[in-house]
Amino acid sequence: MEPLSESDGDLSSLGLTPEAMTVYRFLLGRQGAYPESVVAALRVEREALDHALTTLHGLRLVHTADDQRIHPTDPAVGIERLIERRLAELSDASYRVAAARLAIPVLQNARREAAVADPPQENETIVDLAAIRERIDDLAFFARHEICSLQLDGPLTASMLESARPLDMRCLRRGVAMRTVVVSSAVEDGLTAAYLTEISRLGARVRLIDGPLDHRMLVYDRQVAIIPADPDPETNTRGAVVIRQPPLVANIVVLFDQLWSAARDFVPTEGRESAATPISAVEKQVLTLLATADKDEVGARELGISLRTYRRHVADLMTRLGAGSRFQAGMLAKEMGWL
Repeated sequence: MEPLSESDGDLSSLGLTPEAMTVYRFLLGRQGAYPESVVAALRVEREALDHALTTLHGLRLVHTADDQRIHPTDPAVGIERLIERRLAELSDASYRVAAARLAIPVLQNARREAAVADPPQENETIVDLAAIRERIDDLAFFARHEICSLQLDGPLTASMLESARPLDMRCLRRGVAMRTVVVSSAVEDGLTAAYLTEISRLGARVRLIDGPLDHRMLVYDRQVAIIPADPDPETNTRGAVVIRQPPLVANIVVLFDQLWSAARDFVPTEGRESAATPISAVEKQVLTLLATADKDEVGARELGISLRTYRRHVADLMTRLGAGSRFQAGMLAKEMGWL
């Protein structure tokens, strides 16, 4: 008996095992069959047949008559019924997952109550670079309305872009408004110009101002700001200050709005992003694994990263490339000189 191919439809999602499917297809060609004749025709053990029949009975794809003959259910009825049941289960699961959002305001209220009982430090100085990036990641994740960014001390470095791109892409996909001001000389740098073009096409607003000026800041929803900290006199390291005090944040927003008004619009470069568009070593490995690794689990294990992080890289790369499939992503990456 010819097995079903993927193009014929995948019935495993409905609970049909390959053994049960074989028995069901055999029975469809007959008005009814005794178990003994099925065993003989398919050359299977009676125990295996009983197991397959248990599955089929449970799915209501067969019924046993009084004379012990087994009769199949019309596929147009049986399979359609299973599809409807499965869709209802998926709909219910989707509803329950979405309903988890109802817990957010409850948990936020609990957080606010805890903050009243034990108020956090309003301003926080962070020196460690990894800790700064983690805090920026958290603030970007919870941003809901607007992110303002000021970068007036030169072009964006490759490490800065590698850290910022996933955050910016996720925020733009969520519909968070982004306003960015950079020093005009920065667009002479190919990496910076390509990145500004990329985020502009995704909805970010970018403006240029003459400089350089010693200004850098991030403001999230006009509630939290991050600015550089004064250098440590002993180590000469410069961390970041996270500001939550409303009067200080309001003054920082005023400064940003003044610089925004004085700046001019950035004009994206024409055509697709150039081959100079920055791509990290990890992203290049991910693109290579898309063509060689059969499963995401294999790719994640190969890179020594979590499955969630690997899939996030894949999603970000496909968004950047405008690819509709992983195969197309690999082709576009080669076209752009990334591979």
